[in-house]
Amino acid sequence: MGSVSRHLSSPAINIKVGTRLDLAERLLILATLDACEGNKSAAAELLGISLKTVYNKLRSYQEPVAPGLAPLDAFDEETPEVPRYP
Repeated sequence: MGSVSRHLSSPAINIKVGTRLDLAERLLILATLDACEGNKSAAAELLGISLKTVYNKLRSYQEPVAPGLAPLDAFDEETPEVPRYP
């Protein structure tokens, strides 16, 4: 992991207390992918999860997170924009 983290700046994300865990996880994964410039292997290494888990999570983000919500609609206006990685 040292080689991956050495090349990244220290971006930060803010997650409000009370945010649903699945939404916080999604935000963290997508922000890490953004920091890794879309490199899924590097993001998986930084997050301490397998590459397969990254792909499974990204695939799950194509599905609604709750009845009536599109994949990223659950974030409020104060949450920073996160990129989508299909």
